[in-house]
Amino acid sequence: MPALLSLRRGPAIFVGILVLLLLLQSGALAWVLLRPGDWQKPTDVIAEARAATVSILVDAASRGGPQLDGRAAADAPRGLAPGGTGFIIDPQGIIVTNLHTIQGARELAVRLADGRELAAELVGSDTRTDLAVMKVSADGPLPSLAFASSASLGVGERVIALGDPFGYDGSATLGIVSALGRAYGNVDPIGYIQHDAAINPGSSGGPLLNTAGEVVGINSAIADEAPFNIGIGLAIPADRARAVVSALLQDGHVVRGYAGVTLQNLDPNLRDALALPATAAVIVTAVEEGSPAARAGLMAGDVVTGVEGRIVQQLRDLNRALLDSRPGNSLTLDLLRKGRETSVTVTLSSAPLDDAPANHRPHAEVSREPASRDHGRPELEIVFADEVRSRGADAGQAAAVPPTTIRGLERGSFAASLGLAEGDVIRAVGRQAVETSDDIRDILDRQPGPMALLVERPGQGTAYLLVPNAPLGFGNKVPSGNHGSVSAGPF
Repeated sequence: MPALLSLRRGPAIFVGILVLLLLLQSGALAWVLLRPGDWQKPTDVIAEARAATVSILVDAASRGGPQLDGRAAADAPRGLAPGGTGFIIDPQGIIVTNLHTIQGARELAVRLADGRELAAELVGSDTRTDLAVMKVSADGPLPSLAFASSASLGVGERVIALGDPFGYDGSATLGIVSALGRAYGNVDPIGYIQHDAAINPGSSGGPLLNTAGEVVGINSAIADEAPFNIGIGLAIPADRARAVVSALLQDGHVVRGYAGVTLQNLDPNLRDALALPATAAVIVTAVEEGSPAARAGLMAGDVVTGVEGRIVQQLRDLNRALLDSRPGNSLTLDLLRKGRETSVTVTLSSAPLDDAPANHRPHAEVSREPASRDHGRPELEIVFADEVRSRGADAGQAAAVPPTTIRGLERGSFAASLGLAEGDVIRAVGRQAVETSDDIRDILDRQPGPMALLVERPGQGTAYLLVPNAPLGFGNKVPSGNHGSVSAGPF
C-alpha cells in the first residue's frame, strides 16, 4: 500500500515541478532569484527611472533632420525634433547623453517625463567616448538616477533599457547582459556592455539599468548589420562614463595623456608584405616631431607588442591604456624593431582638446585594365611632385611640397583602386624610407611580390596601403589591408 501511495503522489509532484519551471521561464520568479539582495518590482524600477529619463530635442535643420516617423516629428515644438535620449544624474538639472545625439545642433532642449520642455546648454563633451553633459534649469529639484559600478555586472544578469526609439518616448525593454568588454570597430577603446534589451534609433544616450534601478551603462550603438534592433545593443560601462562625466563637469573637457604617435592594425596581408611575424598586430606609422614618443625613441616601423606588461593584440588594447592615462603618466611599450625585441618608456604630455582620432580610410575604386611589369605587379601610373616642373610663383610652393607627393593619377587606374589620391605623400615602401620618386620606383621594380606603401594623407593621418602582386579587374576585391586596417590618429 505505501508503494501505491507514492506512485499516486508522483504525478502531482511532477506537475508542481513543471509549474515552477514555467514560472521561472516566464521571469516571474527569475527576477526575484537573480538579485535577492536589492530586488525591486520591474514596474517600480521602470516608473522611477522613467521620471528621470528625458527626450533630447535638437534643431533638426542643423543636422539634416533625424530619421523619425511623422508622429514624433510633428510632436516636437518650435522646429525641434527628437534626437535621442538622456537621463538626469543630479536634481539640479545635470543630464548625460551621447555626443552624437546633439552634435551639430544649434539649439538644445529636453522634454521631461511630465511633459515639461526646458532649454538646455552644453556643459562639455568628449569625442573619444561619445559622451556629452548638458544642464537645464527648473523650478525645483528634478528626479535623478545614480550610477552603479559596472564592474559588478555579470553575463546573464538582467538589465532594463529606457529610451525614445523612433520617437516613442519612455519606452522600456528588458534583457540580459550578453557579453562584457565588447569591441565596436577595430580601434574602439571603450569595451562596451553587450545586451539584448531592444534598443533602436532614438535610444542613444538612454540609461541601462540593473534590477535595483541604478545606471550600469549608457546605450550608444546597435550592431552595424541592421539599421534597427537585432538583439545586439552596446552600452558604455558606467565606470568609464562616470569618470568622463566628472571631468566634463569640472573642466568642460577631458584631459588625457598624449604620446604623439600614429598607429595601425596589421592584418595578415600587411604582415606578409612587411615581412613581419604572425604575432605582429600593431605598427607605428608616424611619430610627431618633438613629441613624448619621439623623445622616448619610438620610430615609424616599430611593432608594438605590449603595453605595461600586457600583450597587445589589437589597436584597441593600446587605445584603452591611453584613454585611462593622464599627463605625466608613463607607459612602457614593448617593441619589435628590425627583428629585435626592445622597450621604451613614454612620459605622456597633455592631449590636444580636439582628441578625435584622425582616421585614414582610403577610398577604393576598382581598376579596369592595369598595366603590368615583368614581375607581375601592375604599374601604379602615378606622377609625383618631383616629376612636375614648376615655374615662377609656383616654384616656391612646389619646393615646400615633399617630392613624393602624388600630383597626378588617372581615375580608374590601379593606384586609384588602392585608395591613393592626389595630395597623398608616400613616406616609405615597405619599411624603407623614400625621399624621391626614383626611390619608390627602384624599390618596387627590384622587389617582386606584394608590397606596402606608407602613405600620409595631410590632415587625416598616416597608414600602410597594400600593393598586391596581382592585377585588380572586375570581380577582384581591393586587398583587405586597405579596408580593415585603419590608422588611429595621433595619441
